[in-house]
Amino acid sequence: MGLAKLEQIYQEIMKDSYDIPYENVPDTDIDYSEIVIPFSQMFNSYKPRDIYSGNERIPFKERKHEFKTILRREFSKF
Repeated sequence: MGLAKLEQIYQEIMKDSYDIPYENVPDTDIDYSEIVIPFSQMFNSYKPRDIYSGNERIPFKERKHEFKTILRREFSKF
């Protein structure tokens, strides 16, 4: 079930729903397991920019000895 169909059902339920008690709201047969909600469209979200651009110089020699040891151990297999 798409977002358009869900919106249509929602609009049918909500029109004049302020005067209808909760018990009298029509029960629709919605299979909630098949609903796809595109959150990026609903909340106008955007992909965040990458923090690291790759242009920064991070000298390896300034890292602690522990860090160097871990990196060497991780990449020694290659």
